[in-house]
Amino acid sequence: MQPPRHEPAPARPGLHGLLLAAVVALGAAPRLAHLGDVPPALHHDEAATAADALELPERPALAFAHEGGGWVEGTYVWAAAPGLALARRVGWPSIEAAARLPAALAGVASIPLVYLLGRLLGGSALGLAAALCLAAAPWGWHFSHLALRGTLVPALTTGGLALVVWAADRRRPGGALAGGALLALAAATYPPARLTVPLLAAAAALALRLRGRAAWAAVGPPAAALLGLLPWTLWGAGAERLDAVLVEGGPLTGAAAAAKGYALHFSPRFLFSGSSSRGFAPEGVGLLPVWVGAAAALGGVTLARAARRGPPRSPATGAPEALLRPGAGALLAGWALLFPLAAAPTRDVPNALRAATGLPLFALLGAVGLVAAERLTRGRRWRQAATLALALGIGLSAAHARRAYFVRYPAAEARFYRPERRTLVEAARAAVREGVTVRCDEPFWEASLRVYGPELPRRRVGAGWVVGPGAPAARLVVGEGGAAAREPLGPQGRESPGR
Repeated sequence: MQPPRHEPAPARPGLHGLLLAAVVALGAAPRLAHLGDVPPALHHDEAATAADALELPERPALAFAHEGGGWVEGTYVWAAAPGLALARRVGWPSIEAAARLPAALAGVASIPLVYLLGRLLGGSALGLAAALCLAAAPWGWHFSHLALRGTLVPALTTGGLALVVWAADRRRPGGALAGGALLALAAATYPPARLTVPLLAAAAALALRLRGRAAWAAVGPPAAALLGLLPWTLWGAGAERLDAVLVEGGPLTGAAAAAKGYALHFSPRFLFSGSSSRGFAPEGVGLLPVWVGAAAALGGVTLARAARRGPPRSPATGAPEALLRPGAGALLAGWALLFPLAAAPTRDVPNALRAATGLPLFALLGAVGLVAAERLTRGRRWRQAATLALALGIGLSAAHARRAYFVRYPAAEARFYRPERRTLVEAARAAVREGVTVRCDEPFWEASLRVYGPELPRRRVGAGWVVGPGAPAARLVVGEGGAAAREPLGPQGRESPGR
């Protein structure tokens, strides 16, 4: 019996490079556009990241206190610090854009990285298809517009796995070590990644049959990140955030709740329409275009069929023709099983941010489906019509998604990002200029004060903040249409009689 071959058709270098450049450019446009106003304001988690970055020269650290308790890893803070410092120095009006720039650059970089990984797993056609699927995914657009440490995980994970696969092909332990280092950085950057990424590294080592030093180089660094940070994550202040998100109570608890949360990450509503901004999912836009979801489903069926019956036969020669390099199917299957694992036992599931490694995975599965469809239609009379229909569908889908994300989403979901927090800081600055001390009880207002009003004298009083010297004479509240309004307070900062 003739063994299956994996011999991807050679691409013309000039045309191939132009196609890749076009896909990267198309994917970069929505990732870099409107950074300052889509979403319409810095979420308080983003504002805290920006504030820590602006204060970094005075308070250098590897982790930073979260206003709601616990600690936040400092990878994104350090990445954002240069751009924010430059923005403040030159008077750049959009602090929001400067804060989100590292996420945008990571999002753009993820497109050639997933191309590289796809090419290593199945050839240049698979790499281009994966890059196209990722470029068109609103999941990737949205993560490029959030100044949050979890948004760095997809690019770091994809780059790390690409290096591990490259090292497996060339028997280079050094490449595996570089890939392991990137995977370790992903694990150290975000707590959910500390559970999934080391397991993903182990799955890659098993699927690709890495041995000896290469296996240790790929798996060792992310495993060390997990074990080294485990005490910091599970006990003390670090555990406060974990306790806040783990599922407890309710009709489903423990294993049942985790199983339900796990399954919801594969639900059509989560993937194609968003889910109440949980995990910062773009509600009403969807994480994936429908055509990517359909291609990913076909890719999953293709992988399952190949695992059960072997690779399909070439229409030209009749010989078994493998779609992917040996071990690639097992890697993608393991990845599909692992990506919801850390998000499943938490509240607010399905959760796009905690399941961030699913973003490049679905792009690769979609690419497998597209390449499989190309082979199935090879030589068919209706092939050109099908290709034209797919291209038209991709264009219409992209136009619809761009309108949904850049026009409808900012207006519909403004309440989630609370743009009035910046308005309240501006009102507090105006009050201080007038010699009026004000109080504001807006939740999570500290981060906005630190970002937009670092020069304002402030102190915490109870659950609120007093801005200005002496007792507050007025309370800042959100009035009609999101505008800031002052409510007079009586002596000693108490509310006036009759209110």
